[in-house]
Amino acid sequence: MVYLIISLITGVIPIVGTLISIVISGPLSLGAVIYTHKMQNDQDLAFAGFFDGFKKFTNLFVTYLFQILIYIILAIPLFIMVGFEVLQAVMSGDEESVLEFGKIIVGSLSIFAVMGVVFLYVGISLRLSLIHI
Repeated sequence: MVYLIISLITGVIPIVGTLISIVISGPLSLGAVIYTHKMQNDQDLAFAGFFDGFKKFTNLFVTYLFQILIYIILAIPLFIMVGFEVLQAVMSGDEESVLEFGKIIVGSLSIFAVMGVVFLYVGISLRLSLIHI
């Protein structure tokens, strides 16, 4: 809940809010995990426990940047496949080419599904890696 509230507040701030969100997402996520772990083990719970992730800020920030880099690398083929088709359809100005692009997207749903599974796997794996930092 704390993570959600802070994310909503930073999301309202244009441009700077996105940068702030990138910087604090990892520590806040880990803070929620630490707090939950303390709750399960009947340890002392304090509101400040949500911010315990900031004690390992450097490692978390590097891990988060690494995660973003992996997502970008994985998304490049998708951007190339879809981006060139969109650009070609728009540049031609032909309505039929735009409709043809829609058919290509529908025909490529299996590729999008596989990419979705890959992104999900990488996302879960990298989130679990935060536990070991």
